[in-house]
Amino acid sequence: MPVRRTDAPQDDSREQDMLRVFGLKQISESSRGDNDAFLDLEGMETQAFELKSSTTSNLVTARDFSLEHIKEWRTKHVLGSFYDNGGNSIQWSLLIPNIFLNEWLNEQVEYIRCDIEIIEVLSDEVTSEMAQKVIKNIFGGKVIFTEEDLKKVLKRQITNQEYSKYLSSGPNGEKICSLDSMEKAISSRTQYLLNRGTSRNNPHINDGWIKGIIERDQRLRLDHPPGDYQRPKLWLDQLMREYAVQKEHS
Repeated sequence: MPVRRTDAPQDDSREQDMLRVFGLKQISESSRGDNDAFLDLEGMETQAFELKSSTTSNLVTARDFSLEHIKEWRTKHVLGSFYDNGGNSIQWSLLIPNIFLNEWLNEQVEYIRCDIEIIEVLSDEVTSEMAQKVIKNIFGGKVIFTEEDLKKVLKRQITNQEYSKYLSSGPNGEKICSLDSMEKAISSRTQYLLNRGTSRNNPHINDGWIKGIIERDQRLRLDHPPGDYQRPKLWLDQLMREYAVQKEHS
């Protein structure tokens, strides 16, 4: 039975369809929050993509598009496929190479520049006394904290490896967090909460911007003739050899 797709802004089955059509790879643990795709090019760096599909004339990005998203996208390309109204077959596709994508990302940074300046100033004002007041309000007079205490503050903001930077070994081998480390955790959490205020609600790569990209290089648009399964892979491979991101080596 064929896969039933939808015309939702993002659809998991359409994403899997794009992986197959363009011969891309995806990490096995990939989920809606981590949907990178990769293309291996012989003799070149592996290229990373954000996959976007649409049944309209524009592409959506992310629900809370933040500075962290912008940072992550700086080294990627966007590959978008435009489907029919039912979301069942690709009508045409668009490659937004990294060099052009960064122009769009710069526009997003400019839009929130005022917010960024406010956050940077406020972050600098988080003193040790302020952090200690927060700690006292949460934990009372404690000066040594458990790993669970630390997780109450940082939640899932950071990885397990990053958590270890705040922890040391106690007298019985248990993991503990010192007052100084807890102050740093409070400061980090404050920065995180302030940065959330700069998030944009799913900014679109709109049809006007897409039209401008195609005008600059018409090869970036690919029509999908029914039954042609080799052309999309060759199209992407050829463009990537020209627009590939080259990593800096130390």
